[in-house]
Amino acid sequence: MKKAFIIISIIFSILPHKIFCQDTINWRPSYKLTWQDFRAKPDEASEFGALSDCSISYSFIYKDDSLSFKIASLFTRSKSWLKFRDDTILLKHEQGHFDINELFTRKLKKAFKAYSFNPVSVNKDLEAIFNKVWEEKKAFDARYDKETDHSINKAKQLEWSEMIATELNDLNEFK
Repeated sequence: MKKAFIIISIIFSILPHKIFCQDTINWRPSYKLTWQDFRAKPDEASEFGALSDCSISYSFIYKDDSLSFKIASLFTRSKSWLKFRDDTILLKHEQGHFDINELFTRKLKKAFKAYSFNPVSVNKDLEAIFNKVWEEKKAFDARYDKETDHSINKAKQLEWSEMIATELNDLNEFK
């Protein structure tokens, strides 16, 4: 009994630490970025108030004529920074970048599902699909920053937040 208690105590003391120290956040609708998620040292030379390091990862396997894949929308804490930790509008703007990342993750899932499997060129084909979606995401992010003036234009920021939420909802089947 004492041995079981010690093992359980060790597991419960390590588990919260492991969860807290995790560097990568997988996008999920219930999670919103916090000040603590931005752990990198701010780039003081940058004209911007923040940087969110968002990425899309994918892996796939195929057997016979069947293709399966996993795609994830990720935020890396150790590469993301904020200069101003009291600017809630800036924090919401950075959440917008993470939400845009999820939006394009869903677009990638949709494109992969529409792909006509070819075992001879699958690697090259999926990479080309990914690169196309990634370039679209970068352009979308740039337009978001330009139109919202990096969160300074509050009316545009609200417009974009609503548009991103609508587009995410429209692609709900690809969560």
